[in-house]
Amino acid sequence: MSKDQFVQVAQSTPFDNSTNGFVSEDTQAAIEEVNNKAKKIKAGIILAVTFTGTPRKAAVTFTTAYVDAEYAINITGIDARSWTYETKSAAGFTINTNANKALTGEVSWECVYKGEN
Repeated sequence: MSKDQFVQVAQSTPFDNSTNGFVSEDTQAAIEEVNNKAKKIKAGIILAVTFTGTPRKAAVTFTTAYVDAEYAINITGIDARSWTYETKSAAGFTINTNANKALTGEVSWECVYKGEN
C-alpha cells in the first residue's frame, strides 16, 4: 500500500475521541495530532567539557525552533549545582551552572512547549 493510499484509508476510518482528550474524528487526524503533540517536547544531553567561561555556561540550540519562547525548561546535572537558564528564545537557551569549577558529568535538559495537550 502506498503512503497516499494509507492516508486515504486513515482519513476514512473513524476515530473515537470520547475518552482520550483528542479532537480528531478520523484516524489520520489522530496520527497528525499525536505528531504535533510530540513536537512540543525537546530534550538533550550536554557533555561536561562543553561548559566554558566564568561561571561555566553552555548554549542549547534547537534543531527546529519553537514558534516562540513559551516553553518550560528543566535542567538536571550529575554535578550538584544551582542550574539556571538565560537568553531563552524560540531557537534555544543558555544553561548557567552558577559556578566556576569544571563539571565532571553530563547535563540533561528538557523543554515542553506551553499547554497541557
